[in-house]
Amino acid sequence: MADAWDNLTMQQAEQVCEFLNTDPYILDYCDCCDYEGEYATKIYLMKVKSTEIISCDWNSEYYSVRADVDVLAEIPYIKEGPDINYAHRYKSKEALVITMNYTWGI
Repeated sequence: MADAWDNLTMQQAEQVCEFLNTDPYILDYCDCCDYEGEYATKIYLMKVKSTEIISCDWNSEYYSVRADVDVLAEIPYIKEGPDINYAHRYKSKEALVITMNYTWGI
C-alpha cells in the first residue's frame, strides 16, 4: 500500500507509535507537489513529540497515527534531489497524520 502508515490494523498502529517513540525524527515531503516545474517543493525535518491512534478517515475499519511534531528544518528540493546546502532552520509545531508514502523515519 502506498500509504503504509495510514490504513493500519490496531497492532500496526501501535507498532508505528512505538517506533516513533524510540526514533522520533522523520522527513516529511509531498512527492506530488509541483513548484515552478520542480518535483517535491520542500522536505521538512520533524521531531515527533507525541502520537495518537485515530480512526482512518477513509476506511473506518482501520486506524491512522496522528502526531504532534516540532518542525526543525526546511530543505528545498531541486531536480537533482534535496538541496542540503540551502537547508535552513525552521521552528513550528504541527499536528499531522503520518502517511509513510510521504514520510521517512530516520
